[in-house]
Amino acid sequence: SPSPSPSAPRRSVRVGATDAGATDDATGEAWVPARREALASDVVRAMFERDAALEPRLRRIPLPPSRVPRSLTRMTNAASGEGGRASSSGSGSGNPFRDATHPRRLRVPDYENALADGCELTPTPRADGARRMRCGAANAYVAELFRRAARCSDDEKNGDGETRLSRYDLFHAHVFVRASGGRGGVVGLLMHALEYPRYDDADFPFALGNCQRGSDVAFAPAAAAGRNILWTADAAGRCAFARLDTSETSPLRGLLTVPALHTTYEGDFGDAVLGDLLYFDGVADGRKPKHSVFAFPR
Repeated sequence: SPSPSPSAPRRSVRVGATDAGATDDATGEAWVPARREALASDVVRAMFERDAALEPRLRRIPLPPSRVPRSLTRMTNAASGEGGRASSSGSGSGNPFRDATHPRRLRVPDYENALADGCELTPTPRADGARRMRCGAANAYVAELFRRAARCSDDEKNGDGETRLSRYDLFHAHVFVRASGGRGGVVGLLMHALEYPRYDDADFPFALGNCQRGSDVAFAPAAAAGRNILWTADAAGRCAFARLDTSETSPLRGLLTVPALHTTYEGDFGDAVLGDLLYFDGVADGRKPKHSVFAFPR
């Protein structure tokens, strides 16, 4: 059945998370933030140093052949400083993600005709524009991460179901840094696929606002269990890329803030969330992938 059609845009409403504790309706179990954060810390460490218990639940994705651009690993400096906490609110070195972007504001394209549905996909008002990272290699690397996340999703050994690069499925990532879990600090991207599934009275009875209108993405538990995709890199240049298995029998289910929707919260993985990256694959103006990456520092 069709989704309800609210009249106002719902820019920030997605299959999202909150840093508040949540409760699994099926079990009544409280999903305590401290427990999630501890497990997320273990996951980040296991991304680099394989853990016997967690490794089967980290569905590894092949990394791009190029080295991680230094402009990305340099962000770890904020996490590895004295006190081990990064600031996401200041200027200058207070937010290395902001420092890595060009101050010029870019027009955000209308991706897949979202505006006709009254949908803004950006985390801030679309009229305010977006930024782009100064380093062209970093933009190209991020674009390739998105493309590989989708390309790997239909690999039979992963069994995740298909992930598509689209406004309804995979198009965004959250940038975080943390002091522990790697050598000299860690920078990470947490991608959320299956962002706006099609409304269905039986399978997905959740109204997510205007951005859900016209969705052709069906919600399936097996696909939802693999909707969280994590990339990490440390100051030493080590990096890892994996889809997190949050199915019912997985220990990673403890990461979930909204268990029914398999939602993880980026703030659990880092000491600070620095901003967001959007990737609009195949926009109508035919731009190169690296020019389809848009940055939104916080």
